[in-house]
Amino acid sequence: MSSLLRFAVLASIKALSRLFYRFKVEWVGDGDFSRHREIRVCAILNHTSLFEPIFLGVTPLAWLWTL
Repeated sequence: MSSLLRFAVLASIKALSRLFYRFKVEWVGDGDFSRHREIRVCAILNHTSLFEPIFLGVTPLAWLWTL
């Protein structure tokens, strides 16, 4: 239950950041997105920051669920 609540909070912050900010995501390399599920490391800040809505805005929902 608590994991669902955390996901809901992160997803709502993501939705609000997408509402207020414009994002242009560019990938280095060929842009092959088929391997994004193989990523094992995600570096995040360990303190509250004003940049967290921006980071969450470009983070895929699958990664938010993993977090």
